[in-house]
Amino acid sequence: MKQCKNCGTQMSDDAKFCTQCGSAIDDRQPNAVPSFIPPVYRKTQKRYNSMCVAGFVTALCGMMMLPPIAGVLAVIFSWVGLKKSAISGQMGKNLAIAGILIGVFDLIFGAFLIYAYLYYLRYYGIIAF
Repeated sequence: MKQCKNCGTQMSDDAKFCTQCGSAIDDRQPNAVPSFIPPVYRKTQKRYNSMCVAGFVTALCGMMMLPPIAGVLAVIFSWVGLKKSAISGQMGKNLAIAGILIGVFDLIFGAFLIYAYLYYLRYYGIIAF
């Protein structure tokens, strides 16, 4: 029979924890030399902020399809990602800045495309305004 060193409760020989106080039962012999196991330090990995990545990808996709809408979304996603990455210390600041710049370009390019399309329609008499 084992006895808990914390509260003195008698327990069976195969018990690992005290049933009364919950403390761990030491199974080592009193004269046993503990083997040294070096601690394992796990390096924490920094991650990219998902909003920064979403803003950058939206800005790149906006160059090919629906530039004004994607430009607005890219600027919003990148701005939010930039603020969150600054607070949390995550990576992605450069992606967010690139997303903002490309998103602004998408807005300007999209506005030009809309103007050119409306000018074309007016020039050929399809619409009148």
